[in-house]
Amino acid sequence: MLNRRGYASFFFKLQCTKKTTRITAVRLIFIQNHNEWDRLHYQWILGQDINNSTVGIVGFGGIGQAIAKRLKGFEVRQILYTGHREKPEGKSLGAKFVSLDTLLRDSDYVIICAPLTKDTEDMCNEEFFSKMKKTAVFVNISRGRVVDQPALIKALKTGTIFAAGLDVMTPEPLPPDHELLKLPNIVLTPHRGIATVETENTMALLAAKNILKCLAGEEMLHPVV
Repeated sequence: MLNRRGYASFFFKLQCTKKTTRITAVRLIFIQNHNEWDRLHYQWILGQDINNSTVGIVGFGGIGQAIAKRLKGFEVRQILYTGHREKPEGKSLGAKFVSLDTLLRDSDYVIICAPLTKDTEDMCNEEFFSKMKKTAVFVNISRGRVVDQPALIKALKTGTIFAAGLDVMTPEPLPPDHELLKLPNIVLTPHRGIATVETENTMALLAAKNILKCLAGEEMLHPVV
């Protein structure tokens, strides 16, 4: 949008990827050990194992690929991904390209990394969640509007899926009485997947460098084209 209006813009691609993938891995660990102490039945204090699980990644760009790389250390059984086309990087990462329906059917963890577009807005709707395993965990690190939130709330309430972890939601911030904040089987973080002092400083330095490059008539680093 900025480019169409004649404004130069750029990505914080490298600065964001590492931190986003790390917090995604941490979120998977946290959710897998989710429990409810107010229930006495033994099964309710059992989590879900990441090792030997199938992880599905929707959107296999830079962040999706970085997540796949880091998940190999957790000894997952299989990494699936879906998108517009098969990526050559998939083979080197041990990831298999499949249809969205296959990914939802087979995955124990579904991670949304796809960008927000006309095609992906409200992509994660009631039909989407109905195709997931009842034991599956849903994670969104993309954009809040990729998810039909009422459908997600319903899926969590009815046991259509096991749990969810969101770094993005609609609106941001959520009002104190929002339904998402009342659910026991969800982990929320306030769109701060890159929130470290080092990352913020690196991003500020890149912004300053690009301002100077623009003033000097030079090409910016990591431009949006």
